[in-house]
Amino acid sequence: MKAIAEKYNNVTVIEGMKLVPHFPEYFLDNLHPNALGCEIYGRNLAEAILAATGKKA
Repeated sequence: MKAIAEKYNNVTVIEGMKLVPHFPEYFLDNLHPNALGCEIYGRNLAEAILAATGKKA
């Protein structure tokens, strides 16, 4: 997917697995984030989108 996205200057890949620290308190089952993990995921995703687009919060 990254290789295909690199061909387009208007496409950015954000790796979701890197958005939540891999600590047990953030996950239900080591894969799916719990409520706290989802909150962190959402915040970090918004920051990553803003960074990718060069915009500020």
